[in-house]
Amino acid sequence: MLPCCAVGARKLAINLVGAGLNIRLAAPVGWMPQPPVVIHLRDARGSACYYSRRTMSAASFHPTPMQEGMLFHTLSHPEGGVSVEQMVIDLPERVDAAALRAAWETVVARHPALRMVFCWNDAGQATGQIAAAVAVPWQVVDQRDLNHAEQRAAFAAFLRQDRTQGFDPGRAPLLRLTLHLLADDQHRLTWTLHHVLLDGRSYPTVLE
Repeated sequence: MLPCCAVGARKLAINLVGAGLNIRLAAPVGWMPQPPVVIHLRDARGSACYYSRRTMSAASFHPTPMQEGMLFHTLSHPEGGVSVEQMVIDLPERVDAAALRAAWETVVARHPALRMVFCWNDAGQATGQIAAAVAVPWQVVDQRDLNHAEQRAAFAAFLRQDRTQGFDPGRAPLLRLTLHLLADDQHRLTWTLHHVLLDGRSYPTVLE
């Protein structure tokens, strides 16, 4: 577990489970650098946008090169879990699930970046848009009838499935929340999102 962030007076244990953290720097014996291969985002075009202009903000933007790279890999390997981030928050207390859900809906409404969506034109060029309003995916999983070992195994399986489920860049929001009930006074919230929405410095802003 990483040190926790303070949300109000409550301290949460946050474990960021991210893709691509295990980086090998050593090259194999005999390895020689190869010429770079130029791949365009249009070669991995996404699906049509699911939103009409009436449901979008007026402004649009071009993705940054970093975002284009994330979108390319996501579209090339939609079930590979590429750029999918999972933030696991343990809540050792009783939780009002309805109030927690409403709080996250407020957070998503407050931060336009969390409503980001990407559309493709006929030329295969991606354009970023901000959906005016979205329904926040929310799921509650009751595991109170399982023992600790069964809960650990079930949660590990959930994380694998949740990661490979991925996201459709053309359908906002590119995030979802799952609340696991482990006991009456023990809950675990998983915030799953596509890395294209936020960088690491943005998490405290969202969680404050």
